[in-house]
Amino acid sequence: MSQNENVESLLHRIKELESKCAKNEESLRALSLDSFYFNTLMEQIPDSIYFKDMQSRFMRVNKAWAEKHKISSPSMASKKTDFDFFPPEFAKQARQDEQKIIQTGDPVSKIEKYATDNDISWYSSTKVPVWDFDNTIVGTCGISRNITIEKKTQEMLTQSNALLEQRVKEKTEDLVTTNRLLENRIRQLHFINQFSYSVSHKITVDDTCRVILDSFCEYFPNTEGVLFQIKGKQYRQQCATKLLGKMADTGFVQRVLKEHVPQSSPETLLFSLSKTDAEPYTSATFENALLVPLFADKKQMGSIILLIPTMNEENFEKEKYLITILASVSGVSLERARTHASMKEKARYEGEMIAAQNIQKTLIPDERSEFPQAIVECAYRPAYEVSGDYLDCFVNDQGNLVIAIGDVCGKGVPAALLMSMLRTTLKIYATNQPSAAHLIVDVQKSMRDKLSLTSFISLLCCIVDTKSMTMSYARAGHPYLLQIDETGAMPTTHMTKGIALGMEFDTTIFSTLLEEKLIPIKKGDRFFVYTDGIIDAMLPDGSFFGTERLKQLLSSHGALDPRSVISAITDLINDEKMTDDATALSFEIS
Repeated sequence: MSQNENVESLLHRIKELESKCAKNEESLRALSLDSFYFNTLMEQIPDSIYFKDMQSRFMRVNKAWAEKHKISSPSMASKKTDFDFFPPEFAKQARQDEQKIIQTGDPVSKIEKYATDNDISWYSSTKVPVWDFDNTIVGTCGISRNITIEKKTQEMLTQSNALLEQRVKEKTEDLVTTNRLLENRIRQLHFINQFSYSVSHKITVDDTCRVILDSFCEYFPNTEGVLFQIKGKQYRQQCATKLLGKMADTGFVQRVLKEHVPQSSPETLLFSLSKTDAEPYTSATFENALLVPLFADKKQMGSIILLIPTMNEENFEKEKYLITILASVSGVSLERARTHASMKEKARYEGEMIAAQNIQKTLIPDERSEFPQAIVECAYRPAYEVSGDYLDCFVNDQGNLVIAIGDVCGKGVPAALLMSMLRTTLKIYATNQPSAAHLIVDVQKSMRDKLSLTSFISLLCCIVDTKSMTMSYARAGHPYLLQIDETGAMPTTHMTKGIALGMEFDTTIFSTLLEEKLIPIKKGDRFFVYTDGIIDAMLPDGSFFGTERLKQLLSSHGALDPRSVISAITDLINDEKMTDDATALSFEIS
């Protein structure tokens, strides 16, 4: 080989070495960068990272692992095992997992529970095999993340969901139970209403007792019963069903009266039947009996013995409310019937007057009522026990405030009955009626068969519509509507035509004689309606109070609230000798 060839060969070799050096330098830079990334990972990541050899000894751990186990430097963990840092059970399980990885080459991911004396921690761990360049496993690598907060949050969420589901279930059960109780109470109230209506129409003792016993037997199917009156210290059978009528001959009823009635109180008593009681007159389904005392004003009027097939402790508690009410109404009704029998017409009249007065008081609105449309205040004073004056205020289905005032011709019970009928009829027809005139016509048409020239009714109606800020006003033979002026001027009289209900039976003619007025309204407007008992009040000098004095009184109180106006008129009525029912109502648009 010539000298030139040697030089070229040498240059070529130099170039190859330079190329290899460049590649080695590039590999070193890549290795250095990988090392930088690895060290950054080991120093910065908050999760615990660790490498172990084939005997599960720590070869290297990261900074987070060292801080977690309270060692000053990661290198201090070198050649140590989990047994140096963890409880034996935890360390043993970790070693088993790592040996499995070494044997199979498969990674392991699991949630680990780490318990100490003070607390419990949870870690999400992933462990993988470490392979060398010869594709041989030389150890394991693992990364663990503390998920205690997430785990506890999940547990709390699970507990909260379970608690919520339990509460929803309980509330649902409560709602179902409440709904059943409500349905049962509605059924009871409906029956009480029917019973009260039926027994109120009976006057004699025999009829009253029969209705009472039949009502109990109707509510509880297949029931046998007997009703006794108490006369002094004697118990006298008044009426009975067929079966208990026979049982009375066996001494069963007498034994019950002897054992239970003398110690009875207003509380209903449930007691068990013996086999002797059930044979041969009763079937095996009669296991218990009810003793229902009938009291009126702390005085026992009688007793009922009932055999009810389905009556047990549970059903007794469920029906106790109804039985108590029926017993109370029965006692009062029996007392009324006996009072009627002993005192005849006078006692009957007084008893019914008291009952009617109490009922009628419940039909009169409260002294002050607040509605979205207006503030309403009223005063009411009957001349006798019951009144023929009608007064009502309510919001109908259209959201309008209906104000009605009327006066039935006459006094006492006949007038009160017509008043009650008027109230019911007007409420029915006012449901969706925006026109006061049409409402009065509907009422006249419905009641015309019950009225006459000697039992006519004057009526005034106002329907307040705050959406359109108007008030429909009409009157049928009633004193005019007055509008109070807050400046103190005399009230404005809103005059309209109209004859009383019962004065004309032809609906077409009655309608043509009735005039409706649509009054614009605004917030703060005050109006006053009344019956002629106020203006017919007799003064000490023998003169009537009259409409002009009423206007003057309203004028002097124009700057005050509606209740003060009503109070002033009420005081005046109370100071005078009244010969007629007196009713007044004032309302202020709100």
